[in-house]
Amino acid sequence: MAHGRIGETLEECRKRYGKETETKNGAVLFTKAEVWVVVVFWKDKVHRIGFMVASDEGKGKALSVVQRDALLEANRPSDGKGNKVKWERSWDGLDALHARWRTVDKSMCAEYADNALIVITKKFKDHLVILEEAKKKKNATEKATKEKEALKDF
Repeated sequence: MAHGRIGETLEECRKRYGKETETKNGAVLFTKAEVWVVVVFWKDKVHRIGFMVASDEGKGKALSVVQRDALLEANRPSDGKGNKVKWERSWDGLDALHARWRTVDKSMCAEYADNALIVITKKFKDHLVILEEAKKKKNATEKATKEKEALKDF
């Protein structure tokens, strides 16, 4: 069983999982114990990590409940005093194939869907929201500029 760690560096990931098998779109893929581990670094630390059972077809297979729970446990943050922060499960509109959690201190969240467990820090999630908002604003500005340009000879 591969256990991931939010907050690790690339070197720490290499020690834990071995050499990466692929790097694509800012994500680094490792394979260990028949589990794909996909990590995303921000500020040189893992802030998003995904897990699924490897398969020959290129699509991941479902994690067992035991695997999923072990990976959630492995990624519980510390409260700074050596105590692990607990996960709370959310049941809002989800079925048996989907689940969401967040830590009681709200520093991390996790989701299990489409055969993958994704764990992400709140700081990184907030960062992604800001990037998405900036992208939307830029696209709107570019669209407005093009519309203005198209009408300049009217």
